[in-house]
Amino acid sequence: MAKFIILFHGRYPSEKAAATYVTQNAESLVQLGHAVTILSPARRTLNKGNLNLAPEGCRIIYMPIIDLFELPILRSAAFWVSLTCFTLSSWLYLKFKSSGKDNIISNDLLVGLMVNTVSSRLIYEVHDFPERWHFLYRQLFKRAMLVIATNSWKEEMLTASFSEVHGKVLMERNGVNLEKFYPGDKTVDRTVLGLSTTAPVVVYTGHLYGWKGVATLMGAAKSLPNIDFYLVGGTKEDIEKYKAEYSSSNMHFVGHVPHADVRRWQSSADMLVLPNTGKDKLSSLYTSPMKLFEYMANKRPIIASDIPSIREVVGDNMATLFEPDNSLELASAIRQVIENPKEANKMADIAYESVLKHSWRSRAMRMCARVNAL
Repeated sequence: MAKFIILFHGRYPSEKAAATYVTQNAESLVQLGHAVTILSPARRTLNKGNLNLAPEGCRIIYMPIIDLFELPILRSAAFWVSLTCFTLSSWLYLKFKSSGKDNIISNDLLVGLMVNTVSSRLIYEVHDFPERWHFLYRQLFKRAMLVIATNSWKEEMLTASFSEVHGKVLMERNGVNLEKFYPGDKTVDRTVLGLSTTAPVVVYTGHLYGWKGVATLMGAAKSLPNIDFYLVGGTKEDIEKYKAEYSSSNMHFVGHVPHADVRRWQSSADMLVLPNTGKDKLSSLYTSPMKLFEYMANKRPIIASDIPSIREVVGDNMATLFEPDNSLELASAIRQVIENPKEANKMADIAYESVLKHSWRSRAMRMCARVNAL
């Protein structure tokens, strides 16, 4: 049994995808019989009503920080103050509580540099490609044990840009918990949710950030008044903003639901939409969308933006791809799925078969095999 320590500078638990990522990462390692500890800042607001909690058998330790996030006048400095405190308190923990055999996981540059001063067993996950601070990243990669790229574009760019990562890079996309996301009974799930069992239903699950392309989806909804659109997720502020700008009787804002309930919403859909923008590198190149793997696991027809980060997971034989940021193209793709259900369901079946190798558990097994070989 190995021991893993996950350093997460973020609110935990929370409704954010990053917290879900940490939970799934930890849970998969625990399932494989490893001991897992999560270090996270001791924030005043932890959203403990959320279900992004650490799994049974995983320990959470809240590290002391100076929490300025609730003071609006200091909010701009709050992140850096928190990060500095978290880095220092984590250093003390690793220095005096951790053994030299513990595997330490981080995706933060400053935290990673700190880990390298006390351990040679850093597993550094590259979520955003490092476009600056290259000198610091070289120092980080030089001592890191393993560097994980979450898509093939980042793997290629890291290898081309940093000689220090040669022989250390493992490309592992994000994944899905196949025990929690699986094909359900559409009629049953719609009945439970109080949805029409006859009208076409389009579902989007996730936050309403600009780079998610939600405005493109709303534009498409306006031109398809006989189809119900459900947006599951988003903050109250974002929902109110989009309601004011894109008011439409067929657009339904569900708001945030516990992650455990997302599957039912996805299962109730005739099609699931991933409308990420092509104008932002975070969307088009950096991301490995967790919701895409969830969509695939639900075995529902998928409509997605034709951008590199999505196309490397699902090609034309698994999803209906449309020109990003083009509401008319998205509306046309939705009509195409409705008019050709047999073909759309065939693609959904192929996507489902593909996602079976993208479970969090299989991802953790491959990572552990690589670590054991070092």
